Amino acid sequence: MASVVSAIAQDVIVKRDGEEIQCKILEVSTNKVKYKQWKNQDGPTFVEKKTDVLMLKYENGDPAPVYSVAS
Repeated sequence: MASVVSAIAQDVIVKRDGEEIQCKILEVSTNKVKYKQWKNQDGPTFVEKKTDVLMLKYENGDPAPVYSVAS
């Protein structure tokens, strides 16, 4: 008997400390990443400094390393 596993794709922010944030990435700028929490996309917009982010994983599966610009 086969089982079907369904997964809803979301973006993931991988922080340098190992934390992974399930989210919808809204904007990536020179110094920050703006996102909505996956489970509360109608809620507030959050911001992470790019210096704290190691990688972004987009819902299509593409990983994107994050490079921050020194201030």
